[in-house]
Amino acid sequence: GNGADDGVGAGRVQRSAQRMLEIDAATVDAWGVDWHSANVSAWAEELRRLQESRASRELASSLSEHEQREEQKQQHYKRLQKLPRLIDETLSTWIDPSEDLSDKQIFHELLRLMGLSDTLDPKLMRTMVEAVKQHRLRREREEAAKAGWLARSPEPLAFRAGMRSPPRTLASVETMVNVGGDGNAFALFIAALMHALGASVRINLGCANNASLTHTPNAAQAAQASQAAQSSRASQGIEAATPTIDAAVSSERGTVCQLFTEVRMGKHANKLVSWVRAYLPASKWLGTTYHYRVDISGYIWLNLDWLDSQRVQRPGAPYKPFSTLSTFHPSTSRWEKEGGEFDSAGEPKLRRTPVHTLAIGVR
Repeated sequence: GNGADDGVGAGRVQRSAQRMLEIDAATVDAWGVDWHSANVSAWAEELRRLQESRASRELASSLSEHEQREEQKQQHYKRLQKLPRLIDETLSTWIDPSEDLSDKQIFHELLRLMGLSDTLDPKLMRTMVEAVKQHRLRREREEAAKAGWLARSPEPLAFRAGMRSPPRTLASVETMVNVGGDGNAFALFIAALMHALGASVRINLGCANNASLTHTPNAAQAAQASQAAQSSRASQGIEAATPTIDAAVSSERGTVCQLFTEVRMGKHANKLVSWVRAYLPASKWLGTTYHYRVDISGYIWLNLDWLDSQRVQRPGAPYKPFSTLSTFHPSTSRWEKEGGEFDSAGEPKLRRTPVHTLAIGVR
């Protein structure tokens, strides 16, 4: 009888051990480790990772309360440092830059995409806002770099060819608020705004005959490629022709008129340098050439013409080749015409207003 009992007991133990092995095998399978390939190096790496994790936990348990707080702060700031990169990638992928959202609008759009409420931890909010700002500045630098071909060549008139003759009347500036428009509307709007703030401005109407009326969708890229080809030929010792952007426009031609505004910057070019360094953001406009004109009294007038082919605007763009140019001074209600010797009040003026350039270095 005892022998039979011993046999039954041994069978129970064997079955119990088999079930335990099956449970262990199922547990091991859940680890996701490839046991069939006998990848010992992978097992060793996994063991090392587990040992390091255990050591870090033991270290954390042995730290003093102050040291644990310091460790938590380090981990917190490590996570915060990852946030700007994640936000930059998110904005580059999910938010279309052409929407021209403000930093505040982009921040709220980020919260919506991430499913977060408007009430955030102050440190997290400041980090996100700064990341949004840095993304915008990076995007602006990239746009400005794409527009490098405009540093020496004026923008083709075909980008704003809607005004085919001098206008008899101009739209009221009040109608442009929250509406927008082209470079002609911008010239009127910025002149009215700066005049109301006390700045000395003048509005110019330039017309060009036999100008190209339409442009290809990639005119800016074509012009940039043209200048790159010129630089390549020059580096090879081949005589290069004057850079041209005619290849970027079509053969349809006619009269084009445009408005642009200038602002008076004093009589010394150093004032223009100080203004660029002090007021233009993030020093992104250093290393740029600024174009301006000088009147009979020696005053500098900085070009504020709108660049219709560019998203990011810049002051001091090259002047366009107009055949005729008339200038109106809102502060005195006087006007003058390029090529004349007197203005509308009979005061003497320069027959041809000279154009100057000022290259501002990065230091």
